[in-house]
Amino acid sequence: GVFTAALHRALLDDRCDAAVHSMKDLPVADEPGIALGAVPVREDPRDALLSRDGRPLAGLRHGAVVATGSPRRAAQLRRARPDLEVVGLRGNVDTRLARLKEGRFDAMVLACAGLARLGLEHEITERIDPAVMLPAPAQGALALTIRRGDARAEARVNRVADVCAAAEATAER
Repeated sequence: GVFTAALHRALLDDRCDAAVHSMKDLPVADEPGIALGAVPVREDPRDALLSRDGRPLAGLRHGAVVATGSPRRAAQLRRARPDLEVVGLRGNVDTRLARLKEGRFDAMVLACAGLARLGLEHEITERIDPAVMLPAPAQGALALTIRRGDARAEARVNRVADVCAAAEATAER
């Protein structure tokens, strides 16, 4: 919320024309003076398992340590595999990958979309079925926010708008 608020303050102060967010991180309620300008084509909304030895979630050894920074993912991991040790994880994607490769845990869960946008899809061991791990509402969608009533900014961001992605993400939220 702090990062989103800072970007929206920059919009309102006329220091930028648009801000790009992960749509799942935006508040659902309208913010005074801010409008959703566009939602581009959505990436894969599923969660991804990355494991050191290439094993999928069902194939991880009993008691394997799986890291995630998301309480939602942690709860769903525990439900799917109560035998796993689920631990917290912080840092950017490169830091998290380095910790996995160092052997600090057996596997970790990240968003497929974030890995795709960073060109790291090759690191994905398994795209987790939504029946096992339901993605967050609007996961995989970007949101471009603009100042409400800014026709120039709206025209610019509309160039990347995808009506279907916007409808899906909005319905989920």
